[in-house]
This record gives sequence, structure tokens and C-alpha cells, in this order.
Amino acid sequence: MNTSKPINVLIEEFLSEADCIASSKRTYRISLNLWVKYMVQHADIINPTKANLLTYREYLRAQGKSVSTISLYFAAIKLFFKWLSIKDIFNDISAGLQWRNKSISHKRDSLSIEQVSQLLSRMDNVTLIEARNYAIVNLMARCALRCTEVSKLDVCDLIKKGDRFSLRLQRKGHKDKDESIHITDSIINPINKYLNLRGAYLPSDPMFARCGQCPGYRLSTITIGHIVVNAYSLIDTEGKRLSAHSLRHTAAELAKDSGSTVYEIQQLLGHRDINTTMIYLSGFDRKGREADNAINAIDEVYRNALKG
Repeated sequence: MNTSKPINVLIEEFLSEADCIASSKRTYRISLNLWVKYMVQHADIINPTKANLLTYREYLRAQGKSVSTISLYFAAIKLFFKWLSIKDIFNDISAGLQWRNKSISHKRDSLSIEQVSQLLSRMDNVTLIEARNYAIVNLMARCALRCTEVSKLDVCDLIKKGDRFSLRLQRKGHKDKDESIHITDSIINPINKYLNLRGAYLPSDPMFARCGQCPGYRLSTITIGHIVVNAYSLIDTEGKRLSAHSLRHTAAELAKDSGSTVYEIQQLLGHRDINTTMIYLSGFDRKGREADNAINAIDEVYRNALKG
């Protein structure tokens, strides 16, 4: 490398200049530190080669890392070497190498409307923890929210204008809460029930908080994921590969089946690129309305199913 600076110093400089949110920087740091540890043990960290990167990929596979995890690790490596090249410190040895080996379809299954209806009808909704967990699962199933978007919600993000409620969201990759979605009574009622049971809180407090140790602290994305996956035990999901993200796929598919357009579902999912939405869905045209229409369509599907 065209510098005498240690690799850990270069990584910190790269992170200091990276134009991304703090959580992404933490992920990049972890990924790069793992790569450095491997290189120190198996290769020359001062003069890495493309062959070293390919060998590292095989090493991660041998460690049982998933394709998604490997892609995440190498996203940081590619950005780091691109930065080194721009700074004229080292050649971009990652250029032209492909790390992804994914199908264009999602690997996680979705739930049927019958399964989600059973899930919501079988979840207890009496105690504080039960009401919180029900409100989370119900919200994610109806609004296609990611765990990270749910985790970042504050009480003040629930906004009422007239007789309509909306949620202010910080989408994945966004630095601010710069989007909002209209929510129906079927969504707001469980949230209000939970907040009423919770008692005293400030508008700036997290909307979904811990109840046991450290009460009032924000739920992590991991905890929210566990809440959803644990709820799946109430229904028969044999043969399905389910995660918390499966509720997002489910809402998107229900919106599609209910006649929502690609544009509406793009707004529902918060995708910047409509091609990303097409990974979820295919075969219908783009017309312009808003996420509200998709949420209302999903709400109607659930309302009819829960009557049965």
C-alpha cells in the first residue's frame, strides 16, 4: 500500500468519511475487522490480492456463513477498496468480482391469509407484554414494516390529523424520519391498547419498549424478530422458511392479490428503486397512488378473513 498507516487506521479513516448512518458504519467496522483478522492469520495484509478475497470467501463458506452474510461482509470490503483506490493508496482489487449468488426471488416464504388470521386470533392480548407483542405483529403484518423500522418508532411518531392516524417512519438507509404512512383503526387500536396499559410515557419515548429488565428501553431489532418468530409457534408453519421479514413479504403479496399497483406497493415497502419491488412482485403495471391504498387493501383482506 502507498502509505505507512496501519490498516486499522485506514479503516477508521474510511468509516469517518463514509456517507451512511451509524448502524451501517458499525456493520462495516465489524465486517472489515473480521477480514483483517483473517488476513493477518493467512495472508499479507499490506499487499492483499484478488486471490486473497476469493480465498476469504471460501473460508466464510466453510465456516457455514450464508450467502446473505457473505454478501454483507463483502459490501464493506468493496467499499473500502474503492475508497483506497480513490485515495490513491491501493488498487481496487475487488473491482469486477461478484459476491452474490442469489436467486431474484426471496428465500423466505410468506404466510397465507388464513395463517395470518389464525396467528392474530390466537395471540393473547391481555397483559402488557401480550398487548405489545400483538401490536407489533399486527403492525408488521398489515404495513409491511421491517424490524428496524418498528424498533425506531417513538410515541410521537404516531400522528393524528382529524380522524386519521399516520406513522412517521425512518426507512432502511435513511438518516431521518422522512416518510409517513396512513394507518387504519385495525392498526391503531392495538397500539393504543398497549400504550394505555403501559401508562406514563413521554412523546420522545420509544413506542415499543422493554417490560422486564430495563423497562422503557427501546426494543432491539433482534428482540422484535424473536417476538414475531415465537408467535409463529401458535400456527402450523410446517415446511415454510419463516422469519420476521416473512410478514413483509406477506403484506406485499396480499396487497398485490387485492389489486394494488406496483407503485402503491413500492410506496408501502419504502423502496427507492421500483426494480427492488419487482423482486417481490411481477406481472402488473405501474400506476400512481399512495401506500394508503395498499394498506387499505390489506386491511380489507384481513377484515374479511377474520369474520370467517
